[in-house]
Amino acid sequence: MNIKFFNITMLILALIINIQADIVKGSLLKHSLADETLPVENAQKGSLIQSLSKDKRLLVSAYVLATSSVETNSIIEVDLGDRRIQAAANQTFFDPVLNKWIKAKDLTNKNSLLGVDLVHKIVVGTELKTGKFEVMRISVDGSHYIFSDGVLTHNFQAAMGYIGRAFVSWGISKVFDQAWESSSSTRESCRNYSSQQEAKRKEGVRRNAAKRKRN
Repeated sequence: MNIKFFNITMLILALIINIQADIVKGSLLKHSLADETLPVENAQKGSLIQSLSKDKRLLVSAYVLATSSVETNSIIEVDLGDRRIQAAANQTFFDPVLNKWIKAKDLTNKNSLLGVDLVHKIVVGTELKTGKFEVMRISVDGSHYIFSDGVLTHNFQAAMGYIGRAFVSWGISKVFDQAWESSSSTRESCRNYSSQQEAKRKEGVRRNAAKRKRN
């Protein structure tokens, strides 16, 4: 398949199915390079936040790709025992015990969430809140995982369904892999060129030293 056509197709598909996470305004993201938090409404394109590797074993960094805001008439308040967090109804969280993604509106006291410290957080209960709420839509690169208020969420809309989510994740991963391979190839070429130039410089120094010695 033509690479350029593939990349454009995946980009259009991503826009059509809305690859974003809906996160309630005021929720805190974790800075990747500092021991600080960032309100989701202050995140912007290029912000570096803490994420998780695709196998959910290592903490990694991820760049914010895009943000926007919308209003919603209801949110879910999730009780984690030591604190309560707010979530958009369709925001998905990872249950490490069941090994599956679950919408906030479907969470019960039988679920656990994965914390930024990779420790399980037991869900005590949930409560539906109605009114006017501002929700931030955010998308990130890499694994598309985000830690919001200290627990793992995903920037794919749950409504996409598992098959669509897996397909787009695979496609976007291909795009990023191709970009990485291309940039890696460029870096390797630069290293090779630098090595060649350094070898020529050393050879020139050696010849000049030998010439001075003969004179």
